[in-house]
Amino acid sequence: MILQNIKLAKSALTDNIYVGYVDKTGKGWKDKKDVTDEFISCVIARWAGFKETLTSSDGDVYEITVKKKNAK
Repeated sequence: MILQNIKLAKSALTDNIYVGYVDKTGKGWKDKKDVTDEFISCVIARWAGFKETLTSSDGDVYEITVKKKNAK
């Protein structure tokens, strides 16, 4: 396994998050796993309780905020 060959992507059709290896064309998956739940957990752990402004590689600016809506 070569870590540089692993890709993370969002499905345009289902909005699920996948990790895996793409085929040689770069347009399809050779092997993939749905990691949507794990991805959401990471987003919550990273941004819970505060706001952060990020700039993408193409210069677009985004604001990310995660707020807990109800207590257990």
